[in-house]
Amino acid sequence: MHHGVTTADIIIPGEVLATALGARVQFVGRDLGQVVGVEPSRPVMISDRYEDAAHPDVVLIPGGLGWRGQADDDRVTSWLRIACGFAAGVLCVSTGSLVLAAAGLLTDQDVAGHWLGEDHMAELGAHPVSDRVHISADGRVVTASGALAAASAAPMLAARVLNRRR
Repeated sequence: MHHGVTTADIIIPGEVLATALGARVQFVGRDLGQVVGVEPSRPVMISDRYEDAAHPDVVLIPGGLGWRGQADDDRVTSWLRIACGFAAGVLCVSTGSLVLAAAGLLTDQDVAGHWLGEDHMAELGAHPVSDRVHISADGRVVTASGALAAASAAPMLAARVLNRRR
């Protein structure tokens, strides 16, 4: 989580996932405390540092104005490589796909995301698609163009995660 995170990318699909999975939600970031989210503008409280949240069941990577800082932060990309390797499901929203691509986890894969990030996505080794939602071949990683697209895909991802728990 970072200043400038798009709060709709957290709230809308996050509530769907949390409800479907009966999950405890952790807001993970560099430091504990408040960051300022946008669209809509509201504070978000970081509940856990990266090093304290290494084994989540599901990782939701929101977009936002601060995506470039997240993509260039070794602490963020290192955590994503660990957490996403462990997680049963990953959901990237908007420019959050760029952050996951910067971590090297979307190389040579088709990826949905914010249309203004398509050139950056290609530079990071992923293949941008115009679909609102793209699901990886194994069904574990879902990329979405925005919060509403992510919310529509969240029930499917939750069902796959629940099936893997069985």
